[in-house]
Amino acid sequence: APGAAAGAPAPAPPLKFAPIGAGSGAIFLRADALDGSAEKYVEASGKVELRTRSETVLADWLRYDVELDEIWGKGNVLLRKGTDWITGPELRFRRESETGYFASPRFHVAESGGRGDATEIKFVAPEQYEVRDARYTTCVAPNEDWYIRADLLEIDKSRMLGTAHNA
Repeated sequence: APGAAAGAPAPAPPLKFAPIGAGSGAIFLRADALDGSAEKYVEASGKVELRTRSETVLADWLRYDVELDEIWGKGNVLLRKGTDWITGPELRFRRESETGYFASPRFHVAESGGRGDATEIKFVAPEQYEVRDARYTTCVAPNEDWYIRADLLEIDKSRMLGTAHNA
């Protein structure tokens, strides 16, 4: 390739495959290294980028389980859905049921201009989340003139409803 360092491997083209499950759509996966069985799973490492019609996941390491339609990412994980994003060290997410978790996340909710952090976000169902040890503000970063802190924050985006619980 023009401009490539001598002896450096050429980047692989993105891998495209259709997961099991009606309406799931195609998945594009690009990384420095790919391994696995396309009918069962794919493991990717180094500058991993997984894209679908509705989400983007970036990570240092990622495993996509084709049979379960599940994404498991570790190391500098970023999940982007629309203009919202969540980042942290680990994500596990089943696409069809929209269930799973994100460990030690920082997040941004574009619609409200809100941002925050937590020890865990649990994806309970589509548009429903449980956020543990949550802290949330709509102040422009790095300003935090006010914030909400809760042991458990239950969010239902479909009804635009949030409920805070403290011990």
